[in-house]
Amino acid sequence: MGATSTLRSLPAALVAAVVLATPFAALAGGFLVYDVSGEAVGKGSAVVGSTNGPDAIWYNPAGLAFGAPYQVALGTVYTRAGTTLDLKGGGQAKNVPGDYFLPHLFASARITDWLYAGFGAYSVFGLGNSWPNDWIGRAYTISSSMSTVSLNPTITFKPHKSVAIGIGFDAVRGSIDALQGLPEPVGGEVRFGAAGWGYGANVGVQWHPIPDRLSVGLTYRSRLHLPMSGRIDFDPRPDFRRDLIDGKVNTEFVLPDIFALGVNFRPVPSVEVGLDANVVVWSTYYKTTLKRDGGSDIVMEHGFADSLVLRVGVDWETPVKGLAVRAGLIYDKTPVPDSYLEPSTPDADQIDVCLGLGYSWKWLKADLGYQFIAFLPHEAKTGRLGPEGTYSTIGHFLALTLTFRFGDKVVPAAAATAL
Repeated sequence: MGATSTLRSLPAALVAAVVLATPFAALAGGFLVYDVSGEAVGKGSAVVGSTNGPDAIWYNPAGLAFGAPYQVALGTVYTRAGTTLDLKGGGQAKNVPGDYFLPHLFASARITDWLYAGFGAYSVFGLGNSWPNDWIGRAYTISSSMSTVSLNPTITFKPHKSVAIGIGFDAVRGSIDALQGLPEPVGGEVRFGAAGWGYGANVGVQWHPIPDRLSVGLTYRSRLHLPMSGRIDFDPRPDFRRDLIDGKVNTEFVLPDIFALGVNFRPVPSVEVGLDANVVVWSTYYKTTLKRDGGSDIVMEHGFADSLVLRVGVDWETPVKGLAVRAGLIYDKTPVPDSYLEPSTPDADQIDVCLGLGYSWKWLKADLGYQFIAFLPHEAKTGRLGPEGTYSTIGHFLALTLTFRFGDKVVPAAAATAL
């Protein structure tokens, strides 16, 4: 008897166990797109200590107190990445690069001299990864994606001309979709999709101890439990369809806490330098369980560890009125240990080089930022969650933001303490 007929003679429960023993895709959860505006992308998002535009709602809500009285910003971040897997023993596999657009909208208003309100709608967790349907690792993943939309109302207080405190509430709508090949000889595919809402909070402080020269910021964004409901649909070869039953699925993702500390200073009036450090508590994303109605649970192990990100950025106000030139550098330590490296999230330590331009004219400000992302080679050795080999990835971010500012005269963040 062939392998197919041998497996087909087994009880249905055992057929399901064989399928579910195959590691399920990690769904690209845990992909944080921290850089959400054209100005910030251009200088490596080293802005926690100085941000004063409406995008401060994400970076540090306290910064709203040092910006224009009324501000609206809208734009998008375009992303694209290509991954190559050099297989152990020879050969190569390449992913199918995808194009993603992550829009953002921020608005803020001064209520009184000491009270400000803001609202943001943006996407910072998500993206995805796809491989050819017939590639060698199809039993581990074919495609996976996660998308989120965050709604973030904010209140900012300014108890002193040089100190502000911002507090925000986060409502996040998340959805996930994963397609994976079923192991031989069952064959075919399985798809999982789910969506749901989660809630969290954030707080930030910004202090300008030396007006025009020095500012400091500190923020915390809470972890967020994101329960989701959806379906799992099996599409095996005809002989196995009655053994693998479609059905409803419930799960919960835990998005990480994020701590950020930033210092910004002006060695000369026309140049601002920012230094930021982020700690992302990715250990919240260690394991996820899919609870199936009327079927066995599916456990997805991610094994993420906490991560450190270091940022430096420079913003130069050129002699050309209204024109700013920016640059930045980022080191991002991967949260994915070697033993959990797999093709749906082939993450690695990365070094990012950033460039940007900004132009201000009366009430309009336009910012363009580009980020080149070089993932260092990362080797998968165990073969437990995907083919063994070395992953190499190159990515690109391009961000464009238009900001409309009204009210009092707008000045650089470090000088705003004098208002």
